[in-house]
Amino acid sequence: MRRRAGVCARPDCSITQRDTEEFVIERLVGRKTVGQAGYLFLVKWEGYPIAQASWTPEGSISGVSQVFDRFVADATAEGIDLDPKDAVLLEEAKHGGWDI
Repeated sequence: MRRRAGVCARPDCSITQRDTEEFVIERLVGRKTVGQAGYLFLVKWEGYPIAQASWTPEGSISGVSQVFDRFVADATAEGIDLDPKDAVLLEEAKHGGWDI
């Protein structure tokens, strides 16, 4: 994803310069199934309100296993069962007006 310019501020980031069109994932706030074996994730973008989140194919979210781990941890903390076939919305997405 693309949008921001400047230097990566994450401590684990090896990128020193960013393309001017780079978007940064703040967190995943939802998940729904597509087809037989795929997911779309509701991505909250860093610096943008939840209303501007977008459904993004799992395959387009690469090299960021930490955001998947955080999604699982957040869902578990909210008492959400992550059955592979179920759609999931975290509280932040629900409060932001998102629905599945």
